[in-house]
Amino acid sequence: MPAFDAVSTMSGTAASFTFAHTCSGADRVLLVYVHLRASTFAVSSLTYAGVALSLVSALNSQSAVRIELWRLIAPAIGANNIVVPLAGSMETVCTGLSYTDVDQTTPLSGVITAVTAGVETAA
Repeated sequence: MPAFDAVSTMSGTAASFTFAHTCSGADRVLLVYVHLRASTFAVSSLTYAGVALSLVSALNSQSAVRIELWRLIAPAIGANNIVVPLAGSMETVCTGLSYTDVDQTTPLSGVITAVTAGVETAA
């Protein structure tokens, strides 16, 4: 059964965000949510301890907001930096969440991939 490990967050208006996150335990997964105050921009890469995360899903809202979910299976143990470079300076909230005892082959299921007229579509 997956268990919560740690949370970290950083917000503001900048062209890049770097913040510390500490992972511990076995069978880990790191999720990073990026909330951009501009639906026309997207994060092109994101790293933890210098290792690239994979984009899981991204949603653009009609109110000029983009939300992205990134994932890293088996992130490094210990305190390391999450680095989120952006295409330009914009209002952003970044949140790192790590979990332990997670299936290392299929750590996520049922991720929302679209919202249309209040109807959610999951993959």
